[in-house]
Amino acid sequence: MFAISIATAGLIPRGLGPRAYGEFSFLSDFFSKVVGFLNTGTSLGFFAKISQRQHEHALIRFYWGFFGFACVGMVLLVAGASVLGVENYLWPSQQLKYVWLAVVWGGLIWMSENISKLVDAYALTAKGEIIRVSQKILGTGLLLLLFWLDRFSLTMFFAYQYVITLFLCLAWARILRQHGVPVWPRRKLNRPEIRSYSKEFYTYSAPLFVYSLVSLVTGIFDRWILQTFSGSVEQGYFGLSVSIGAVCFLFASAMTPLILREFAVAATTDTARMRKLFARHIPLLFAITTIIAVFVSVQADKVSTLLGGAKFQEASLAVGIMALYPIFQTYGQLNGSFFYATGKTQVYRNIGVFTMVLGSIVTLFVLAPKEYSGLAAGATGLAFKTVLAAIVLINLQLWYACKHLQLKFTSFLGHQILALVAFGLISTGAARVADALLTSTLLSFLFSGSLYVAVSLVSVCVFPQLLFLSRQELRQLYESLKPRIPGFRVS
Repeated sequence: MFAISIATAGLIPRGLGPRAYGEFSFLSDFFSKVVGFLNTGTSLGFFAKISQRQHEHALIRFYWGFFGFACVGMVLLVAGASVLGVENYLWPSQQLKYVWLAVVWGGLIWMSENISKLVDAYALTAKGEIIRVSQKILGTGLLLLLFWLDRFSLTMFFAYQYVITLFLCLAWARILRQHGVPVWPRRKLNRPEIRSYSKEFYTYSAPLFVYSLVSLVTGIFDRWILQTFSGSVEQGYFGLSVSIGAVCFLFASAMTPLILREFAVAATTDTARMRKLFARHIPLLFAITTIIAVFVSVQADKVSTLLGGAKFQEASLAVGIMALYPIFQTYGQLNGSFFYATGKTQVYRNIGVFTMVLGSIVTLFVLAPKEYSGLAAGATGLAFKTVLAAIVLINLQLWYACKHLQLKFTSFLGHQILALVAFGLISTGAARVADALLTSTLLSFLFSGSLYVAVSLVSVCVFPQLLFLSRQELRQLYESLKPRIPGFRVS
């Protein structure tokens, strides 16, 4: 799946080019932020509640109703902007037809996320991941077909997104139905049920309204400022850096739902188990993501050229910085699951609002033109701000979570520094050795990757602290994984 994602991440920017890719990146990010605001944390609440009350199918029916109303709101937003003639202010230099295509994309993506939550809540994650791999294969095939037919355009790319997202939704729905879960329950809800669920979700999400509103404004502000001051090409460079960062996050994102579900269950009955889950799995996932992300960061110039082509060579610095973002994104998602599972949404809101407002000030400084006393740093500046804000955010969240769970925050902070420095040095050394021996960009990249993996594995065996494990815990982890190692036979 990692290889397929890498191929896809390279085909799309090459097919669209920096400008069109930047337009898609800007519009898709805009409506993903709108979806996030309309969601207001309800999707995670839905996940936690359905994980705890799996036979309550009326809950599923209610949430789809909420989803429908929210999508209508998104349509009215664009229609209203068009009628008032302010579309050029909201979406600078964008054609209205692409804005409408992005609206549909936003609705489909949200629908797929809701169905994904059901798959994870009913412990069908393994089967769901098989479907996701099939979708990736289908998507890669369709992209190659578009190249072969010479039909790669922004309109066709939106159509491609619709096809692969609908495939994912329908395939997941089929799995759920096979296990007796009605994805779209037909039963009607009576008024008492609607009032009860509305009150329940309101109580859960109301503290996050301010958080979601600030997240919407600051998130759109970042990309809007980049689009206004730097244009679609810089938007494309930043979009490539985000896309490559998402590939680095693949492993952690596949494991995260399993931990989220355990958190949701443990939060109601077993604080000690939740403490153990937090201390054991979160630093481990952080370290694994660091191994991948640090290598991509060090090799950013090669990655940008290999995936985006010569037109994206100037994106290398932004790619190098944003490659580090998934490291902290891993912590961010798992920290967030702690706050949601324990109902500490007000604290989550306060920390998030503080860092987002502070981040917007930094955004304005790094992106504004020099005549406005800014740095005019474009995609590189926004990448720097994004990673810096993530570091501040996750460590503030982590400090509170450790305090609540009676864990030592300095141990987690020290592990972050240790993992980043250690794997950064190993990756830099591997890159220099490869560059000294080989002149081919591709061969140097592959050789340095192989050398990096080998040295990293040895380092982890010698210093298991890199994974936040003791030597005994590392041995136990190895014993649990042995039966899954290809070719390994238990005597």
